[in-house]
Amino acid sequence: MKLDLHIHTKASDGSFDVLHIINKARKKNLEAIAITDHDTMDSVKEILDTGLHFNDIKVFYGIEFISKVKGFGKAHILGFFSRDIRNVIKKIDMFTGPYKKARITRAKKIIKKLNGLKIKITYDEVLSYAGGQVIARPHIAEVLVKKGYAKNFGEAFERYIGDRASCAVPKKKLDSQKVIDFILRNKGISVIAHPGLIKETKTIDTLIASGINGIEVYCPMNSRKDKIRFLDLARKNNLIITGGSDYHMMKDDKYFGKINIKEDDYYRFEKALIK
Repeated sequence: MKLDLHIHTKASDGSFDVLHIINKARKKNLEAIAITDHDTMDSVKEILDTGLHFNDIKVFYGIEFISKVKGFGKAHILGFFSRDIRNVIKKIDMFTGPYKKARITRAKKIIKKLNGLKIKITYDEVLSYAGGQVIARPHIAEVLVKKGYAKNFGEAFERYIGDRASCAVPKKKLDSQKVIDFILRNKGISVIAHPGLIKETKTIDTLIASGINGIEVYCPMNSRKDKIRFLDLARKNNLIITGGSDYHMMKDDKYFGKINIKEDDYYRFEKALIK
């Protein structure tokens, strides 16, 4: 079954608005997608406010949190919701509010470091590239590329703003247990995103022990060996199996529309979400 349950829009650090994404998915004949922006559901709110309905494709509502697993490293957690969505959005705005402010502070610190290297960019320029309320490093990268300080996003991250680059500033992260509890409290499904990027096996074990509902087995960041391992892990721990491209921009086109999962796994996901 062709789908993509991990997609970003301009509401966070993606390049396209939600309608563009939905039409793109239609052209690829996807049967279902999920909008999963970082720390916000503004694109979901846009769908609700415009009263859009889609008969030819199933659109799920989600979000992605970057969390800190106590005693270990970071983990990205997807949350999917289907009930009382407007109320969930309000609660998410309150839950992520301090972290959105921290993103702004972080962006300003990164820009100050860049200015120290004689790179002339401003916060207002970065803000103009951010479609929603969430400010992220790709917006800074976009300005660096547009102004000729980097050839592409990869170079911008490698030379200036990546985790180990000269202008790196650590990101404030949510506690993973609080994230999982928040999602479950609001009748949602919590899923470990691109687990192949998690270096410590015990990090995943801790998330499972914390009550995570599922794992993203099918995604470009997971190797073939990873997929076999995570499928086995899912079966042993009764985890829901999902898949997604983590789509952000045109460079991710090679993955968009290429995610396939078994129908039984999809229907289990759908059933768990609406029950």
